[in-house]
Amino acid sequence: MKTILFIFMFGFFTVSSPVRQNGITVYPIPSYEVEVNGFANFRESSSPNSFVIPAGRRDINVIITSSYPHGNAQATVWFYSLDSLEIMGPFSISEYEILTESIDFKTWGALVESDEDILASVWTGNNSQPLLYRRSSKTNFKMF
Repeated sequence: MKTILFIFMFGFFTVSSPVRQNGITVYPIPSYEVEVNGFANFRESSSPNSFVIPAGRRDINVIITSSYPHGNAQATVWFYSLDSLEIMGPFSISEYEILTESIDFKTWGALVESDEDILASVWTGNNSQPLLYRRSSKTNFKMF
């Protein structure tokens, strides 16, 4: 059922404009600490002014945190190629868990779904890049 829901949402979201899709903003990859209330769509840009997408295999990563100080965030994540030929997921992740999947040279997107208010970060590259957390007044943790 979740797969059917994702396929419907994916098709529904990819029809409209690249900045805002049917009330859901499309965030660039990489994006950090994006507020998610329901769904958030992330995409690598294929414009000439965007980051260079390296050839070969690479990783796409997602980490979530709760928007509330004592929350217990959960989310479901799907990865999809922008040519609509590949969809990976659904993957369930918990707060502070890094979800990493290997992707190819295509341009990719990620759809993050949660029933609670969360903050999501999505980036490509090696997930062993240093992620440092510190307290912030809004989320209790901040990535930098």
